[in-house]
Amino acid sequence: MAKRNPVKKKNFSELELDVLITQVQSNQLVLFGSLKSGIKGSQKNAVWNEITAAVNSVDDVNRTSVEVKKKWADLKLSTKKRLAALKRSTTQTGGGQPDPRFVLTPTEERVSALIGPESIVGISVGGDTDEHVSIHEEAWSLPHKASQPRAVTPHIRSPPKDHDNRGL
Repeated sequence: MAKRNPVKKKNFSELELDVLITQVQSNQLVLFGSLKSGIKGSQKNAVWNEITAAVNSVDDVNRTSVEVKKKWADLKLSTKKRLAALKRSTTQTGGGQPDPRFVLTPTEERVSALIGPESIVGISVGGDTDEHVSIHEEAWSLPHKASQPRAVTPHIRSPPKDHDNRGL
């Protein structure tokens, strides 16, 4: 069984985080664009390698692209958790001041701006998340009825048939 590297790398510095977020922001269309845009996985990997090189250039810790991608995923996750707690805190206080423990750090604010509100509060209406079109714009821009939002009526069960009348 192969031993893992016993030496733990130091945590990402504020400067490394700043470079990571700045690079992700400038490359977000390539990194998070849909497959419809024609961007291939190899192109995304190349961009992650460039981001890794930029992160490695500001500190003496040599990080891999896997570590940099994981750090981005961890940043997104921790930001989503903090925003969810902030939202819960706000609703618990009746819409008043949220609990100060959940106020976002500047780094979390930048990550929040990049990941967008859909990934935090969810999508309220079905549709393609790659398209940044509101439901009202979509309803007015598409001429056919199928594209417009429709109300869903609950299914009402009919009463059970009388078992004595079996057609005899």
